[in-house]
Formats: sequence, C-alpha cells, structure tokens
Amino acid sequence: HYTMRVEAQPIQSSTNSILSLYFYLALAGPLPESNGELSIKGVSGKRKGGLEGEDVTILGSQPEGAGSIAVIVRDVNAKAPSVTGTKKTPDTTATHFSGMRVGGEGWNAKKLIQSVLQRSMSEQIEAIQTQKAKSKKKSDDEAIPVIPVLSNEIAKQSDFVVVQRVLTLPFTIDFVFVPRNGAKFDKSAVENLSKTALSSKIKTAETTFENQFASVFDHRTYSREDRLAAQAAFSNLIGGIGYFWGDSLEKTGDQKHPVVVPETQLLSAVPSRPFFPRGFLWDEGFHQIILQQWSPDLTMEILDSWLSKIAPNGWIAREQILGEEARSKVPEQFQAQNRLYANPPTLFLPLLRLCERVSRGGEDASRIRTFLETQLPRLRKWYGWYNTTQTSIAPHLYRWRGRDADHTLTSGLDDYPRAARPNDHEIHVDLSSWMAVASDAMAKILTTVGQSSEAQLWSTESANIRKAILETFWNPDMNCFQDRCGTPPPDAFDVIVQANGQEKRIPVQFPKSGFVEHRGYLNLFPLIAGVIDPQSIQLKHTLDLIENPNHLWSPAGIRSMSRSDPLFGSGENYWRGPVWINVNFLVLSALKN
Repeated sequence: HYTMRVEAQPIQSSTNSILSLYFYLALAGPLPESNGELSIKGVSGKRKGGLEGEDVTILGSQPEGAGSIAVIVRDVNAKAPSVTGTKKTPDTTATHFSGMRVGGEGWNAKKLIQSVLQRSMSEQIEAIQTQKAKSKKKSDDEAIPVIPVLSNEIAKQSDFVVVQRVLTLPFTIDFVFVPRNGAKFDKSAVENLSKTALSSKIKTAETTFENQFASVFDHRTYSREDRLAAQAAFSNLIGGIGYFWGDSLEKTGDQKHPVVVPETQLLSAVPSRPFFPRGFLWDEGFHQIILQQWSPDLTMEILDSWLSKIAPNGWIAREQILGEEARSKVPEQFQAQNRLYANPPTLFLPLLRLCERVSRGGEDASRIRTFLETQLPRLRKWYGWYNTTQTSIAPHLYRWRGRDADHTLTSGLDDYPRAARPNDHEIHVDLSSWMAVASDAMAKILTTVGQSSEAQLWSTESANIRKAILETFWNPDMNCFQDRCGTPPPDAFDVIVQANGQEKRIPVQFPKSGFVEHRGYLNLFPLIAGVIDPQSIQLKHTLDLIENPNHLWSPAGIRSMSRSDPLFGSGENYWRGPVWINVNFLVLSALKN
C-alpha cells in the first residue's frame, strides 16, 4: 500500500493556468498475452466523452504470480475549467483515458501519448475551421481553444494505460496503490491513504524526516535557509534512487560493433533525474558517502548491487545504460561501454566510512563487518582489473585509457586539459592518487574484518604508490603536482577555435619540463589522497594555490581551473573553471584529516 500525491501551484499567483495531467502505467517487457493486463474499472472498449465521477480506478494484473493491483485516482482539491467551442471540443470535466498494447514500449510514454493526442487535435482544428467558414458572426473570429484529449478507448490485453485530467491551477490529486484479489481491494486502505488522512501522514513523515535529519547531520549551527537547502538536496538524492533493469551494449577497444549483453539489474542513485537518469560509477561513490550516514543498510544494498556488476575480469562499466529507455537518453556514440575504460574507484569512499562505523561500535557494526567481508573477493578482482588495464610506463603509477585530445571522460573530469595529444607515455596524477586511496581502503577493510596479514600487503602497495607520486608528479618550476605529458604522436596538431569562430591549426608543442602545465583540480589530488607530508613545502605551495584568488579560490569555493590559465572558461567550460562540490568536499576532508 502506498500513495503518490501530486500538487501543482502556478509559478505566478496571478496566472490563471490550465494544464493537462497525464498518469500512465505500463507492464515492462514484451509479454505474451497471458502475462498481464491493464484496464480501467467499468470500461470495456470505447467510452464516449470520458469518465464522470470523482474516483477512477486502474486495474493491473502482473505477470508470473507477481500479484494484481488497483490504482485509484482521487481528487483532493481539483477543479476542471469550463471551456466552450465546437462540437468537437472535449468535456474538460471528465477523465479521459487510453489503453493500448505496446509490447513493452511503455517507457516511451511521451511518444505514445502524443500520437493519440495528435488525432484529437486535428479533429478539433478541422471543426474550428469548418465552424468559422460557415459563420458570419464577428464573435466567431475570436480564438477557440484546442484541448487535445485521449481517445477514451481501451484495447484488449492493454499493457499501457494512461488517464488525463484537464485542470486549473492550483490542484492536488492522490494516486493510491493497493493490492487486489480479483475485482476486490481494501477500500478502507484507500481512505486511509488519501485526502485528509494522507495529509496527516505526510505531516507526521515530514516531522520524522526533519528530526532524523537534524540528528544525523547535526546542523544546529546553520541558518534555517541553509538547513532547508540541505534537506531539499538530500531529499532529491534519495528521490533519485531507482531500480534499473535491461540489456546493455559493450565493446572492447576499437571494436566496431558492440555486443548486446543480456538483461541485468541495478539499484542506484543518479546524478540528475532529468538529464542523467542512470547509474554513474564515480558519482555513486559520492552519493553513498552521504547516504550511509542516513541508512547504512540502504548503502550496503546499493553497493552490493554495484559490485555485483563486476565482470569476470574485474571490470565495472562506468555508465549503467540498461534497456531501451536508458539508451534513449544517450547519444548513440556513447551507448556502448568499453571494457578497457575505467572510472575513478569512488565506491571505496563509502566503504571507508562503513569501516569507521564499525570502529565506533553500535548495533550495526556486526552487519557491516559481515558485508565488508562478503565483498572482499569482488574488491580484490576490481582492484586487480585496474592493475591489469590502467597501468602506465612508470611502476606503481597509472594512466587513463579511452581519452582524446579534448576529453578524458573516463576520469570524471571530462574536459579538464591533459597532454596536448593522447599517447602511451602519459602518466596521470589523479588516477594514481585514486589508486593510493583504493589500496589504503583495501588495507582498512581487511583490518576491519580481522585479516591483518593481507592488510599489511595492501599497506605496502599504498606506500609504493605514494612514494612514486611524490617522486614523479611534482613540478618544481610551478610548485604543484601535475600530469606527466609523455611524447607527442607523429604529425600531431592542435586545433584552436578563435573568438571569431575560425579554426587555426598549429603543431603540438609538448612542454620541455615533461609536465602538463595547468593549474586546477588535478594539482590537488595528492592532497586529497593524503599523499603529501603535512610538514612538507609541497603542502604549503598547494595551500597557497588553493587560497590564491587569481588561481583557484572563489567566494563559492575552489575553482576547477585557475582563472589565470589560458584555457580558463574555454570550450565546453565543464571542468575549466566551474566550482564542483564533490572535489571541494574531498579537499575539505583532506584538510580536516
């Protein structure tokens, strides 16, 4: 039993807005006819004019014994507009609907609904034109509204049903989901989960949430405005958690045609519901740093889901693009995930926090310890994949694969500048730092579960990486850590787009120093990884870089690139100046430690 409440308010109180609200249900997958059906109670075939009355009930039978449901659409505070026009102008007080068999294409609801509305729109426009052609009244020259509505018809064995309400703002509508047995369902549960009863439960839930939020995040020293912003951001993070299922596309290296990998599942938060509604590997580590404070059990469930995606060779796809719906949001050239391409192993960050929870004791310590021990085989395999595929020419140091002249998407820092042209001799300070974090985390996890002998081996691995970082990436001329640029490929050239839009091609010139001479987030990764000795001159120079307003410091936080860099704010300007909260968090954490 659960309810979804939809409330709508006009952006401007003076606006007298009319809108259509569409609510749809779909059965997933290309199901055979015996495996499920959606219908509307009391409707068979076509119903002229739509449905009258307050409640509309959608009935669903799910496949393979998954049970049957009823979804009751209930007005809480809703008013339909009064509209006059032609004989084809629809009754706006009715609930309109359509049901069709779409063979698992219900995810493409917008296209399906628009195809039905287009017919209604065409009929109304034709009727308006006919009426105006016949009438000689001046009043008939006034605009007649066109309000497209659904077909009010249910096909047999529909696996996609949508209902439409035409409403004036503001309005409130409840959608109540309850199980059913045959045609019967618990009507008392519907009353208990809607209207006034639901308003009371929402108020109680809000109070519970606010109390738990205050307890978990201890925001007493912050202003009310900041607390509300934090609650909204956290609520959006939780609201973005979803269950994803479907097939995916994979390839290896320069393989021309990707292979289709059978359906798998994932429980994950998402970076952005409207723009990136899918799991991203490096984003998820940051999500779970926050979520484990709220619910370590939910974090463990999500981490288990992600780590279950490890391939036999230890690879995890950096984007989890599962099914046609997910692929519809991704340009075709980015849909296939490459088995040689990595992403920052940020899942180790929440795993480290879980270790800290165990060290503090508490009722969840035993569950967390068991979880960590269970995940160790997967984590060893995952780390081993980096050591097999992402190593560089230098011992104990690493290089991102899959980049081009303008982007290193695998790093998460998409357009942050690297060597002028990709080459096999590059060495990347951020990936090397991530591997120091990962080896430290392995040592910490093993210590937490009582496997101290193996933990020591991982501590030695970490020490080797840290020593190599300090010896390799410090540029004494610019007093910061930087990538090593390697050597330019033969006949390489840069393309620089001038301000007037003209392209000028100039030869690549790699710095004689051997470093990629930019100031920005990359310089900070040894600090983030805890590699820098607190007493060293390297720390002083790094802090000077951070607090210098001509370089990284800004009123909003640390910039991703120095404002004095020639590339500052150029191109896509994604990681070439904007302030990113996740890296600011990592820097603050490192300074605190």
